[in-house]
Amino acid sequence: LHQMYMDDVLDSRNSLEDAKRVALDLISMFDEIGWELTQFQSNSKELLSKLPPERVSEKMLELDVEQGEPMVTKVLGMFYDPRNDQFMFKLNDDKLLKKCLTANYHPTRKEMISLVMRVYDPLGLISHFTIHGKLSLQEVCRRGVDWKGVIPEEIYENWQRWLNCFDQISKLAIPRRYTPIPIG
Repeated sequence: LHQMYMDDVLDSRNSLEDAKRVALDLISMFDEIGWELTQFQSNSKELLSKLPPERVSEKMLELDVEQGEPMVTKVLGMFYDPRNDQFMFKLNDDKLLKKCLTANYHPTRKEMISLVMRVYDPLGLISHFTIHGKLSLQEVCRRGVDWKGVIPEEIYENWQRWLNCFDQISKLAIPRRYTPIPIG
């Protein structure tokens, strides 16, 4: 259960049999308390075929892991590509972001909060990026800028630098697995 975050479980196992055992144990354990685990996802089609089909994400049932273009689904609220077994952050296709990136547009405190909170990273994979947006927001709050007040010019420059990084962050593909294959 250490791999649980809210109502999602994220886990890695060294073998197919171990992954199957853990998945079936979780299903059984949560069934006992009336909490039906569903939407199982994996980068292993073989594992998914060993689980009850009603517990597997429909998107995964249609997936041919070994073939085709990257497939994007969500795990822990983050984007995940099971074909390439990697996490991604899709941040650059946002109307508010585009508005804030237009020349000389100074967002309100409310808009800053909205953009900072759109970067969902529960594993801290891009915390080196998110901290800068949060620090700019913190400074706006310290200065007592009203909810609908425009951010001060001296904060605006740092804010714009942070916003300009969104495109690069959106190109990141972070491997889920950090150990070399094979293990042992």
